[in-house]
Amino acid sequence: MMRSIRIALLSYLAPLASARATRMTCVLMALLLMLVVTGRLTGFLPPTAFINIADSLILYGIPLFAVLLSEMSLRDGITHRTLLYPLLGPVSRTTIAVTRTLATGLLLFVSATLTLICVKVLGELSWSIFPQELAALFFGSIAYVAFFGLIHAVNSKALIISLCVFTLFDLPVGRLPFTMRNLAPSFHLRVLSDKIDSISIPVMMDVSDPSLFFSAMVMVLVTIVATTLTALLFSRRNLVNLC
Repeated sequence: MMRSIRIALLSYLAPLASARATRMTCVLMALLLMLVVTGRLTGFLPPTAFINIADSLILYGIPLFAVLLSEMSLRDGITHRTLLYPLLGPVSRTTIAVTRTLATGLLLFVSATLTLICVKVLGELSWSIFPQELAALFFGSIAYVAFFGLIHAVNSKALIISLCVFTLFDLPVGRLPFTMRNLAPSFHLRVLSDKIDSISIPVMMDVSDPSLFFSAMVMVLVTIVATTLTALLFSRRNLVNLC
């Protein structure tokens, strides 16, 4: 089993540097860091701006970067016909799908963590809730990559669809001040990072207090369900359509 995972991982990492999503993510994160460094050196950005940048990286950066990176799991290999070698090897399609999905989630987690550390250091921000923010980055990265990766497995236009799902459903529903918000991963990302921000409505609603454990389990459930469905769909695709 470990040998199969290692082969699947190596076949994923080999063309990683040439992937479009990798280049776009590196460019965007580099631009963000350049903005932060320039703002710090010139004094153009006030202290509150660094707080907003750090918060936005978690609440909006993770989902949006996941939209870009999730195509690397399987869609990029299908589009550019680079999955032939992995599919003809001794590794099952299920192992390939699961390994590549989780590896992409971990890649996003590491990249976002390093970026957040840079923002905190440059902005001289508090580290008191950093462990909680780290948990939000971890659970959010794997859940969103798995979720958007499932959309990529279903539709070749998943980039646009994923953006619409996030902006039109996930983001607004996650800020609702009633129980329906539990359906949105963005709400649980807010809970995990201690950045809950609900929409004000002129109606009193009775909702339960957010739970870190519950939100973490929801993100894990999203990861498991989305990854399982992706693996099933990938396993049943015709080889001709995959490579």
